[in-house]
Amino acid sequence: IEEDEKLTLTEKIKKEKESAEEKKKKSMVAWGETGEKKSFGLIGFVKFTFPRLWKGSCFNKFIVVFNFLMTFAVKSCKVVTPLILKYAIDAIICDRQAEDSECPSEQQTYILIISYACAKFGEDLINNLREIPYANMAASAEISIAHDVYDHV
Repeated sequence: IEEDEKLTLTEKIKKEKESAEEKKKKSMVAWGETGEKKSFGLIGFVKFTFPRLWKGSCFNKFIVVFNFLMTFAVKSCKVVTPLILKYAIDAIICDRQAEDSECPSEQQTYILIISYACAKFGEDLINNLREIPYANMAASAEISIAHDVYDHV
């Protein structure tokens, strides 16, 4: 304790950094050496998860493809929905008394509002439909990973 009190602040920080590096090194070594470079980026993530997602019957493979397609559909709806809302708001606040303004008709304004509601509903519906088979796919992947991890026990 007396030795720690005699250290300067810089020395204490350096000592803590060394201790943290040693703990990190012990943690990485504890998982065992597989001979491959440890990578936690996108490529490493895909290499680790994709074989587990693709395992199983034809139905499981269909679920994986279905989820990827539904994810792109949800993202597309999330982009389109605010654009429709912008056009609907522009149509609502358009100044019809101005001589040079080209305002949409009342019917076109209602169509834009209904289009926004449909796009928002579609976005939520597609996202919820995507979640149903995803639960099965995620559970299968988790079971596969658990078997790989605890296989030695």
